[in-house]
Parts: sequence; C-alpha cells; structure tokens
Amino acid sequence: MLYTRREITKMDISFQGQLKKTELRKAISMAQRPTGGKLVMQLIIWTLVIGLAAYFLISFFTGQAEISPAKILKVAIAIALLIYYIFRPLINPFVVANRLWKEGHFDTPIHGRISGHGISYEISGDKVDLPWKRFSRMRVSDHLISLMTPDAIVTVLPRSFFSSDADWERLKTMLTANILEAK
Repeated sequence: MLYTRREITKMDISFQGQLKKTELRKAISMAQRPTGGKLVMQLIIWTLVIGLAAYFLISFFTGQAEISPAKILKVAIAIALLIYYIFRPLINPFVVANRLWKEGHFDTPIHGRISGHGISYEISGDKVDLPWKRFSRMRVSDHLISLMTPDAIVTVLPRSFFSSDADWERLKTMLTANILEAK
C-alpha cells in the first residue's frame, strides 16, 4: 500500500531497544560534525596552522632562520595547535560518549513513540517529550539517526530500535518533513 507524504507524517512509529556504546559515540560524532560556515572556518584554521608550522620548519632546516629558544617555542605552539585542531573533532565524541555512558544515562532499555508532534521516549525512568520544533540538527546514516537540539540534547535512533524496514523508512520521511520544514 502506498501512502502520501502527509499520511506518513501522521502515522505513529514505536521503537525500543538498548543503546550500545558504539552507537552513542557514532551519534555524537555525527551530531558534532561541522557543516557550512563552521566547516569552512575549520579548514581555514587548519590551513593557517599547517602553513605556519611548515614555514617555521622549512626556515629552520634550510638555515634561513636563526634557531633560538623563542623560535623553537613558536614552532612547538604551531604544532600543538595543529594537533589540537586536527584531533579534537575526532576525540571529543569519544570523551563525551564515555562520560555519558559512565554517568549511567543509557544503561536501561529505551522505548518510545514518534508521532506528528515529535518524539517521546522513556529512559532510566525519565520521560522525555521533544516536539519537532526543538530539533535544530539532523544527521542520518544507513543504520543510525542523530538528532540534536540547540541546548545539546542528542536523540539517538539506531536502525535496530525499529521493528521493520518500513518503519525505518517512514521515520526518515517524517524527519525530513518535520525537521527540515520547521527551520
């Protein structure tokens, strides 16, 4: 049976499951991945830091610059900045996910419902109700959906939480209709 987009967004979808630590890490990584202006700014910073480090290293090795403790410090700072800006986006999701996991937020099964109004779920005895307008960011992969609010609430929806492929596809249609249209 074929449904229109409007009919799909009115149907409720139930979900339940136990979140895995790897899924939490992946979802946080997806949610924090920069796009648009932030990605361009990050690339500009990386280019500047790499260029600065390369300039100092070439100057030292070709003998064009006098080697002094101050210059060595500048090179060390440039390299430290390079390492920080390159590896921070890769390490931060692991740090955040490990902290949340250790705090016990995800040690019980999650169950909930997705409707035309938003997403409602229960985790560790706490009930959460998030209307569509609260979500500011959505990232979708083949097996995981990561939704984020402006106040950094990340909702993780793995494919394994849904009973059928049809529910998973309906969810993606609902998200596109409700989150993208809400902006």
